[in-house]
Amino acid sequence: MSPFRFEERYCEQHNLTLEEYPRHLRNRALYPHARFIAPILTLFNGDYLAADNDFIQDVGQLTRFNEFFSSSFEYIHHPANRGFLRRYCRIRISTERMRRIVRRTLKAQAAVATQKTMMPFPTESGETPKAAKSSPKNPA
Repeated sequence: MSPFRFEERYCEQHNLTLEEYPRHLRNRALYPHARFIAPILTLFNGDYLAADNDFIQDVGQLTRFNEFFSSSFEYIHHPANRGFLRRYCRIRISTERMRRIVRRTLKAQAAVATQKTMMPFPTESGETPKAAKSSPKNPA
């Protein structure tokens, strides 16, 4: 069984379809001031969010958090991620915001998986064993 991708986990946690995922994640990961300006810029330049959309697609394919850093490196050095508005005015996705979103999403799913795997095995009677109480050692 293959591990779930980030986009599947994100959609599950936020009750989204895969079609709604890119727009929802982009709006959460953009710098706050960029949320208002970026849609206007896309009217004049349809490819303005190309680097951001590529980053969202890359992040969507992640299955582990440590893979995020290579995706963010590629995003930072993306050819379309240059220019005054993107670099200095920060009309783009924040890699720090995206990192926090990815970490929370993957961490929440890992916690659920850990809870399922940490359950004790049932005994022959069908009951799960209770934790053994520790007794002090008897000095010899």
